[in-house]
Amino acid sequence: MKARINRSAAVAGALAALVGAAPAASAASTPVTTKAASTWQRYDVPVRGRANVVSVAATGRDSAWAGGFQVGDGTGLASRDHVGPADSEDVAHVRSTADDCYEATAFPSLMLRWDGRTWRQAPVPDLGRIEHVSASGPEDAWASADCGLLHWDGRGWSTVPFAPTGAQQTATGAVKAVGPDEAWMVGGTYDNQTGVEHGIVQRWDGDQWHDVPLPGLGDHFALKGVDARGSNDVWVAGTDYTDDDQRPERLLLLHWDGGSWKRLPEPATDEWTKRVQTVRVLSTGDVWVGGWTKSTFSGDAIRNPLLMHWNGRAWASTPTPAGPGEVADLSADLSADRRRLTAVGDTFSPGVSEYAMSVLRWTGERWTADGVPATGTASLFGAAAVPGGGTWVTGAVGDADTMRPLIARRG
Repeated sequence: MKARINRSAAVAGALAALVGAAPAASAASTPVTTKAASTWQRYDVPVRGRANVVSVAATGRDSAWAGGFQVGDGTGLASRDHVGPADSEDVAHVRSTADDCYEATAFPSLMLRWDGRTWRQAPVPDLGRIEHVSASGPEDAWASADCGLLHWDGRGWSTVPFAPTGAQQTATGAVKAVGPDEAWMVGGTYDNQTGVEHGIVQRWDGDQWHDVPLPGLGDHFALKGVDARGSNDVWVAGTDYTDDDQRPERLLLLHWDGGSWKRLPEPATDEWTKRVQTVRVLSTGDVWVGGWTKSTFSGDAIRNPLLMHWNGRAWASTPTPAGPGEVADLSADLSADRRRLTAVGDTFSPGVSEYAMSVLRWTGERWTADGVPATGTASLFGAAAVPGGGTWVTGAVGDADTMRPLIARRG
């Protein structure tokens, strides 16, 4: 089975030497027309060797950030077939300090900036794999990485400490920039002695990060997605683990109204494993969650896309095309002339020898397969709406030995 590219792959031993170089930066791009009459335009990514572009955020048609990682010399991605995008079925990898974070040298940080013509590498402190990027404007962006948090203030990227949790190990996760004085972050803590994993939520007030206390959510849970429209409308999602073959996992669907958390009931399903990868808030009564599920406890069970919708009253599962796969991110193009909700990921699943990138489009009633920017072995991990219309997607083409970064846009 081919090794799969992912944004939470573990460090393995030395692999084969890096293969050929990527093209140099230029404004040139390659239009790719695929099924469903969708036209994606791919852009040169100025990176040599193996790399993956995991997350993207746009603040204007001529302004965007994309983050990911390169593969350090002598380092490889693990050839594990059970690792999903942005998460794995193992306990989350967490560190107490950046000093003991091996990923900073194994998988150097990669940050790219779009200026309206070309993607260029941007200098950034090396904190390992950048897994989430979010921006509220040209002078305010956040990125979370293996070894901490990064902030853009309009002049440069710098490291910013998150609030201490008192735990032995703490990791950052998804981050959402609302404005210069407002940002949200989910992460996790891990107890080395008991093996207990807890999710955390923190809030940025313009000067520092603060813990936001959570209600009782069990003894072993993770929070993986966060999105917000303001300080009084924040959504967080994750999983209440059971780690046994007797009880199915439960989803955690939380809403913050500015004063307290409310846990919303999940829709009834016959799925056993339920893993969230992303949350997208379009309005108070229009919220989406994406990820993947399995029908049994087995690690080799087929994974299926998870896409759920909140209509202001209740959460409901939405129909997806038949076949295996995972959803890594969601994007909503709500420009004046269209309403296009896009889900990206791939068709990876344990026991499936081949996989390809996946793009799904919401019709208003169900999800249907849409055109993709590249064929063959490939994955998409990030998606972002372009203000004024359009969608950016990011990922990589090839397996873990031949991976090349991908950035594409349509509209």
